[in-house]
Amino acid sequence: MNDPSDLNATTFWRICSSSHECHCDYRLTIYNCIESGPFYNITLVGLVWSSVVSAVGIFLLAWRVLVQKQRLFEIRHKLPRPKPIESMCLFGIVFNLVRIIHAAVILTDVGQSPILRLFLFDQCWAFAFSAFTCYVFGVAQTLLNSNRVLYDAWLSSPSKVDAICMISTVLPYIFMNVGAIGSGYYAWKKDVDMAYVLLRVGYYCAMVYTFVLGVLIIYAGRRLTGLISDPVLLHSNIRITTTKLQASSFKVKVTMACGSFCLLSMGLIACVYASTRIPITTNYILAMLFSSFISFVGPGVTSIIMLALFLSPEMISGLAILSLSPDDDEEPQEYPRFEFNLNNTSQQMQQQNQESSIAFNGCTIWNNISLLSKREQGLPTTASSSPSSSSTKLVRTQSTSSKSPDNSAIQSTLSSDTNNFASWQHFSARAIIEMHEKEGHS
Repeated sequence: MNDPSDLNATTFWRICSSSHECHCDYRLTIYNCIESGPFYNITLVGLVWSSVVSAVGIFLLAWRVLVQKQRLFEIRHKLPRPKPIESMCLFGIVFNLVRIIHAAVILTDVGQSPILRLFLFDQCWAFAFSAFTCYVFGVAQTLLNSNRVLYDAWLSSPSKVDAICMISTVLPYIFMNVGAIGSGYYAWKKDVDMAYVLLRVGYYCAMVYTFVLGVLIIYAGRRLTGLISDPVLLHSNIRITTTKLQASSFKVKVTMACGSFCLLSMGLIACVYASTRIPITTNYILAMLFSSFISFVGPGVTSIIMLALFLSPEMISGLAILSLSPDDDEEPQEYPRFEFNLNNTSQQMQQQNQESSIAFNGCTIWNNISLLSKREQGLPTTASSSPSSSSTKLVRTQSTSSKSPDNSAIQSTLSSDTNNFASWQHFSARAIIEMHEKEGHS
């Protein structure tokens, strides 16, 4: 690649003018060209930064896996389900390790094959894409494991989510490697035109993929922060404080912002570079901008996300960046709680029947939103059967006093096993509280 006989000739990795001024493709070589000095410094800084991030990431991941006993993946129905934080941290570490290897190869000028150098350069970004893919779909599966109502409010088919996650994770390794290996092979054969064609194919595919994944991260992050901030989260069996909600929302927002910025910007760069590679390579300023951004955006985003993910809730609350309630020290309000029996065993059902009995003055929680709207409008209502769902049980309520005409129609105790969350998955806790307060005043 740095053969003295080819130093003044135009190749795929070095473009030379008639005046013997050569410009390097920083992905393949940084020597014997006008930009050698700046490229060397940029590559060296990127190597050191990635090394520090990798060391910190390995320590944090080992702490979560070995000390806190967290898992990277779960195998269900023969398909792996990634844990969002652990899997994203793992792929982020691998991304930086591959960046270190590529930078070391470029700096030491070993491994002269363009196939190897292009493979290392593009492969690291495939790991970066996998990190964000695992985060998005890991969040979806975590919602299912932690709170079935929140999961049904977003997604409803775990098998489809697993399949889409697998396809989305494997896909970048296909088109990125086809473009990198094919382009490197034809570059080695001195077929510059064909190498450029395969480079365009790989980078255009990367552009489409990163744009779709970036938009998906924005949607997933906004959806998840909305669910975290909604009081319906307080109905789960897990007691959640305002500080923990604040920390979770902060971490999701940081991950969403950094991930979407990284993916969308890299998609734009891939499109521009594939379309105008030669003008960018031969322009000193553009070459510096592109190489600097691509070398630093990876370790920079990794550093910010790791810092945000592993901050304690107390530290995040002390920053006072976000506020999900008027008073940060305020304890969660006592909303009516929903208990869920996903195993459908009679013993658990009896135990939950005893634990989920809550008394309300003059009202009974119904499981049909249309019934709520009828009551607010003063229309006659009749008790409706619970929708069929997967073994769900609404809170059993009991009316203690009834003097109002509205209350006379609703003195009952409600306890049902159902098989479908769909008819009440958007049931609002705020609507329940407001209705209860209105009836209390009446």
